[in-house]
Amino acid sequence: KLSIVAYSKETFLRDAEKKYGVHYSQISSWHKNESILLEANPNSYHINAGTKPFYSNIEEDLIKWIEIYVKMELP
Repeated sequence: KLSIVAYSKETFLRDAEKKYGVHYSQISSWHKNESILLEANPNSYHINAGTKPFYSNIEEDLIKWIEIYVKMELP
């Protein structure tokens, strides 16, 4: 995607469309999201794919709960 965006910056979107076989509107959206593409893992097929974690702080909360449980010295 980044190489197509770079090529389209040197030429026109329609030239990149013809060369790579990707619709110009898709190349245009890649232009808009170029900063996100640069930050993404180069080996990933989809950016922001999958569901977000339902409870992202669960490990931290579990550690706190265990520490409290140990301090209370319950069986």
